[in-house]
Amino acid sequence: MTEAKETKGYSLRKDQRSHVLAKYGVELEHTGKLQDYVVQEGESRILTYKNEGLRPLYRKIQPGSVDELKDILGIPSIDSRSSKADALDREGLGETEPHEQLYFTPAMPSRLDIGRLQSRVISPQLLSSNDISQDERQELMAMARMATEAYIYGDSNQVLQWKATINEYLQLKNALVFIPYFKDIIVHHNGTLTVAADTHAVYARRIRLYGRGRIICEGPTTFDCFSFEGLL
Repeated sequence: MTEAKETKGYSLRKDQRSHVLAKYGVELEHTGKLQDYVVQEGESRILTYKNEGLRPLYRKIQPGSVDELKDILGIPSIDSRSSKADALDREGLGETEPHEQLYFTPAMPSRLDIGRLQSRVISPQLLSSNDISQDERQELMAMARMATEAYIYGDSNQVLQWKATINEYLQLKNALVFIPYFKDIIVHHNGTLTVAADTHAVYARRIRLYGRGRIICEGPTTFDCFSFEGLL
């Protein structure tokens, strides 16, 4: 069962690793290309794709579907976990130690919003139709965004009827995910690591916060790591 803890407007959950992130991460580990990212005592650093010095550490992914995006950023559905573990084993990516995945997710759509999504489904073609006003388009795109967040971060089955529309929405938005890959992330006492909103996921073997070291996320961020030590 997924564990959840509310903290500073985000929900913190522990679950299985992303298959997409793991496959590339293991490849980097085998070739020795992963490096540590260290925030020294009292230091403040920002993890962002805009930093040209950090850009080579990032991988840019354009998800082909909402299911791939959910695998990277979201919380796997219960019925997919065993099949995902089997796939990892078949490809030689099986777990060698306990694994954690931490989700700093946006506020989930309310029960009322989920009810609205379940009572109305927008056809994919309508999102790009020339027969609707700009105001109508903005309203439909807002609903598609809400459905996307509900699908990725919540129970996908509640908005399964929106799947085709969400895929069209992601294509229209040219959705991209930016992910830096590290060996260990270490934040020393009184150090601050700020993860910019343009960094959607972070891959690391271990994340360690010492003393009053902290991580601040400016947007929804998924941390995919083998272990997490310290208090958020």
